[in-house]
Amino acid sequence: KANNFDSDSITSDMVDNLKKAAKQNPDAEFIMQRNDETELLWAPMLEAALPNVSFLFDASKGRGIVAEEYPPPPPEGIKFGYTGGLKPCNIAIQMDKMEAAAQGREIWLDMESSLRTKLQDGQDVFDVNKAMACIKSVVGAGFKSEAGNTAA
Repeated sequence: KANNFDSDSITSDMVDNLKKAAKQNPDAEFIMQRNDETELLWAPMLEAALPNVSFLFDASKGRGIVAEEYPPPPPEGIKFGYTGGLKPCNIAIQMDKMEAAAQGREIWLDMESSLRTKLQDGQDVFDVNKAMACIKSVVGAGFKSEAGNTAA
């Protein structure tokens, strides 16, 4: 199951409540994990096309497996991102694949465990050095900033 979520328990009332929550909280972004196991949840949200609902394509279903390829974007006007096994050592190569799949659309990506470090005392913390390694890799690969200027 995706992220240990039992998608068989999704009901139409849950979807309706999620739509209602998104409409009542226009300043909050709702990110839907989009894969085959969560389709009962994301498909109706995709149809609703709410401006504060984004889709996270994660074929690995939270297991951190690197994608061989990425799906095409949702309809125009719907924000989306990609994830799955992204880390400093593969981010530039994977972003090339994402860029091709995104068909010129703006994307975002999600990284979690690969940007964390376990300290000697067992504490799990965000690691700025790992984040900077990703940024350097992306900039070094020539990806552009939002303003359209080459990132530098």
